[in-house]
Amino acid sequence: MPKALSSLCLVLLICFGGSAWAGKPKIAILGLEVAPGPGGNPEPETTLVARDITRELRQRAQASTSPYVLAPNSNKELIDEKLLMSCDNEAASCMVVIGAGLAADVLLYGRVERKGDVYRVSLKLLDVKAKTIETAAEELAVGGSVTGVTKRLYNKLIGEAQGASVAGTLTVKARSQTGVTIRSGRVMVDEDRKGELSGGRLTVTGIAEGRHTIAIEAGGYQRFEEIVTIRGGEQATLDALLLERSTQETSSSNNLMWKLSLGAGIAVMAAGGGFAAYSYFAKVNKQLEPSTLQIVGNMGAAVGSDDCGKSYQDILDHSNPRVTSFNYGALQTACTWRTRTYIGYAIGGVGLLGAVVSLIMLTRDTDATEQPPTGARGKKSDLAIAPMLTPAGGGATLSMTW
Repeated sequence: MPKALSSLCLVLLICFGGSAWAGKPKIAILGLEVAPGPGGNPEPETTLVARDITRELRQRAQASTSPYVLAPNSNKELIDEKLLMSCDNEAASCMVVIGAGLAADVLLYGRVERKGDVYRVSLKLLDVKAKTIETAAEELAVGGSVTGVTKRLYNKLIGEAQGASVAGTLTVKARSQTGVTIRSGRVMVDEDRKGELSGGRLTVTGIAEGRHTIAIEAGGYQRFEEIVTIRGGEQATLDALLLERSTQETSSSNNLMWKLSLGAGIAVMAAGGGFAAYSYFAKVNKQLEPSTLQIVGNMGAAVGSDDCGKSYQDILDHSNPRVTSFNYGALQTACTWRTRTYIGYAIGGVGLLGAVVSLIMLTRDTDATEQPPTGARGKKSDLAIAPMLTPAGGGATLSMTW
């Protein structure tokens, strides 16, 4: 009974309380709900994204250019309000009760769901009195900035107050840790590219009032990112200090490249060796078996791989002991596969060589991060690699002098 009376009072508030709301309409922005992850519970990363987007939406609603004002004490969570009002879903009939309880003209709510490498962000804007709902959705790459997504969703559903001066200007200056001006680099506002640095600076005009994520990408430097507040009709300045890419980052990148090269070398070596073994044992040997060659002649008469390249008659004329007939087609097949065996050995040798070089480079990259101080005498090594290929197998010799 108390619950029914509470709901009745809220409905009456919807119908008769609107005339008391003066000035800009009031908006309540509920904390976005987080969809459960694969384990059945919300993932911490997704929860953080939902929290950041909620914060950005509320800050935009408080800007002077917003057509709404935040309803008092309306910083509630969607999931909590649904539980409080016993809402099994987000049907308009139930959400208007929540909106009225927060004394809001409109209610903004939604959810965040992770789908692979992207977050699916969906919002709903409910007109409490008209009971109409507008929807908007965007995808955000995992690890990406929430500012751009929030801005687009906000503008789709709410936008700015008409007649408001929303344009601002930002001057970006970029320099290194040593004070050297960074001559070139890309400047992005909310992940939208706005231009290139020229002489270490760039002026961006027509930026909407509010908080924006400014990013700078320049060769040889770490990506710079900072949130800047822009005010309509005013000029803001950002002095960006870019950090040089560390030796450790470069070494990590090189290590990844050589690890991939090592894996590829091992794969090529295994493929070449496997093909060579198949060619020799399954094809060459089988074709040179006496039952396949069907040799007829004097005792001890034989035909083998040494006869490759000779004509049938030439083999008969020069054989000793005398061969009077044999299966020449089987010999030709054996010779063809013998050539393929050598090709397999060669491919395997190339893979082995690549794997050895990659392994050495990986070792050198690891040592590079632990080099002695400047002026200390380091070790010098001489390396020699000699591949060995034979019909019976393949390999390589490695010698190192330290």
